[in-house]
Amino acid sequence: MSDSTRPYSENFDTLIDVLTHLANCDYETRTAPKMAKDLGLDPANVRAVLNLFPGFFRRSKNPDQAGEHFYTVHLRYARRKVDGEKTTTESLTPAELGSLFDLVSKMIANENDLLHAVELDLQRLHPMSE
Repeated sequence: MSDSTRPYSENFDTLIDVLTHLANCDYETRTAPKMAKDLGLDPANVRAVLNLFPGFFRRSKNPDQAGEHFYTVHLRYARRKVDGEKTTTESLTPAELGSLFDLVSKMIANENDLLHAVELDLQRLHPMSE
């Protein structure tokens, strides 16, 4: 986990792993330690990604007995009630998951464009002497 100004680029692997897992697992919600165990990842990295990207992941109001919050992908959470009745949620379709991946890719491109623009500005402000 990095404290970078490029969160999507720096956390790409864990973000994609967690998105894929939560979009397709048999559980409606998961805690960071349980996801990390299933994915073979560091629980601190999984927890950090879940908290860094609240636009993708919904955190439960109430934690479990160990103090861990449950997480899901917002789209699966939004589907939990149909006509006021709680229902089980299906995995995201390949197209839905692809849309999330596309958004992550676009955010990485935006980060790279911003970094390049900053580098150009710095070069203009402080040209190298020959």
